Amino acid sequence: RDLDHADAPGSRIDEGTTEEGACVRAVTHRLGLVRTRATLAPGRPRADQLRAVFDELAAHGAEPLAGLISDGAVELLLERAAFRAANPPGTQPPVREVLESDLATVTLIGHRLDEAPGVAEALQEAVAAGAREVHSDWAPSETAGSTRVLLTPESDAPELVRRLHARFFGN
Repeated sequence: RDLDHADAPGSRIDEGTTEEGACVRAVTHRLGLVRTRATLAPGRPRADQLRAVFDELAAHGAEPLAGLISDGAVELLLERAAFRAANPPGTQPPVREVLESDLATVTLIGHRLDEAPGVAEALQEAVAAGAREVHSDWAPSETAGSTRVLLTPESDAPELVRRLHARFFGN
């Protein structure tokens, strides 16, 4: 569950295996997320606007977990508490629009997940149940092949984690 609480029920941290085959090694989750958007003004340098958004977020300790930049906006996935800190009442916040709140990520971590047995089916089942896979344009390229991230309503995350954990690790 949590490396900071390794003795919590459901946690198992061990040496693992040295095999290099495709496999799922962990299922993790992060609760309390919001998907936000900052609109970029036409006619102004996009880089300057993006710098202002990220500088303001950083000033409040808000670090985006993922993002997608287009010509007219930047969408960010932020922790709810960080979003609130970066958007205090009575200010001109850097990220004004909340697209979705009360979200969670559920992440499969492993090795060569595109080839790992059962991963494609598990992801299809999760999507059929309402989760959305965070596509490569939202995911850091250095994790390609080692993680698959699902975005789901926060209330659905515990059951999704339980199902994935049971599928890949048993009870």
